[in-house]
Amino acid sequence: MAGGNLDELAADLIVLRQAITARDVPVKTAAARAEIDAVFDKVRSAEVTDGLRNSVTSALSGRDGWRDVKQSGSRALAGHALTAFTRIDAWMRKHQVFIVPGGELESFNRTTPSGNKSAWLATVLENRLYEGDAEAHLFVQGVSQQLACS
Repeated sequence: MAGGNLDELAADLIVLRQAITARDVPVKTAAARAEIDAVFDKVRSAEVTDGLRNSVTSALSGRDGWRDVKQSGSRALAGHALTAFTRIDAWMRKHQVFIVPGGELESFNRTTPSGNKSAWLATVLENRLYEGDAEAHLFVQGVSQQLACS
C-alpha cells in the first residue's frame, strides 16, 4: 500500500513526543561535578581507560526519554502514550513500515554485545541467535504476513 497522510497521526505523534520528552531529566552541574570528582578520586591509572570514559560520560548524561524508549520499546510507555503508539504502529504497518516492538533490533538478542551494530547483526544472523526469541519470531512473522497480503 503506497502513500498515506501523516496528518492522520498528528495528534498521536504529539501525545507520544510529549510523553517521551517528559521522561527527560537534565543533569545538574553540581551533581555532575561531584560524581566526576568521585570517579577521578578512585582512578589509579595514569591513562584514561574505557571504564573512566564511560563513568564520566554517565555522570554527564541525564535521563533521556528517547533513549529509554529505544532501549525498552513500547514497554516504556503507558496510558495515553501507549494508546497513541499503538495507533501509530497500526497505521505504519498498514503502510508497510514496521516498528521493532523492543525499541531497537538489538532487543531481539541482548546477550550479544551491540557496540558495533553491523558486527552484532552478522553474529546474530550467522549464529541464528534470533531463533530462540519469541518476540523476534512474532515480529518477523507479522512482517511476512503483512507483506504477503500486499
